[in-house]
Amino acid sequence: MSTQPYRESPLSPQSGSNFFPSVGTVFYDVDITGMSSDMPYGDLVTKLRNWHAEGKALGATTGDYNFIIDHNIEDIETNDRISRVIGLMRMGAIDASLTCTIQEITFENMQKIIPTAFVDETGALRSHNQILPEHFKTVVHAVTQNDGTLRLNVLLNALQINEVNTTFTTGTTGATIPLNFVGTAAQLEDMQYGAYKIWNFPMPGATPPPTPGMTDAEKLEADRVAVVNASFEIPITEQSDQTTRTAWVQDTVNGIINYATAAVVHDALDDYEVTLSLGAETPVTVTITTTDEV
Repeated sequence: MSTQPYRESPLSPQSGSNFFPSVGTVFYDVDITGMSSDMPYGDLVTKLRNWHAEGKALGATTGDYNFIIDHNIEDIETNDRISRVIGLMRMGAIDASLTCTIQEITFENMQKIIPTAFVDETGALRSHNQILPEHFKTVVHAVTQNDGTLRLNVLLNALQINEVNTTFTTGTTGATIPLNFVGTAAQLEDMQYGAYKIWNFPMPGATPPPTPGMTDAEKLEADRVAVVNASFEIPITEQSDQTTRTAWVQDTVNGIINYATAAVVHDALDDYEVTLSLGAETPVTVTITTTDEV
């Protein structure tokens, strides 16, 4: 029997769930007070939608985003040291940044991205030489994994430091401006941490991707269990009327299921009924109870 060369793949059954299929969205100057990793998923989705509605999204972008955390680790020089030694290194700096390229070159966007920009008494956009008040509280890069997990890459006290180089081209991209946001410490006492945060928000009730040989009945049952085990707290902003409430529940259910081709939410007095369908399997209906955020 001949020996075959080792050709193990680095991929696993979970690999597809960990991929990021899109570049995400960048928000600026948004309030992250009170946010934590145990925040309900539905509340986070509502917060992101509110940021959009408030005009806090940077707008259309092209190409890739790069979220960079640069640790400048320096060696402490001593006599007779022939290699790096544990305990003889220091953290010189922790720099966090986000680069992207925007396509929406509006007057309002120019005010956001030009460092120290202001509008003078004639209505013209100009720059001054004082940068202290020009930092955004936050710049947030929100991106979703294939399994529905939301990743928030956050820069604190962010400043756009690139030269504002507007490139005008013919074709599909039009005018673009490359940007480079950097996080900064608010004060000297904050310098023991890098000026960034990364949050991971797994989708509630998420089930693993289908495994080989998994039947439609097993997939439908996995979605049923995920919906039954999920919690549904309707945010205050989604309680204005029954149609709005039901739409929020529908969106939340759509974010939970992994396999069903259809999930229809029905208003049933104090509760909601969800009917799940997949292929030739008999549809499954479950009852869920919601609570109201107060």
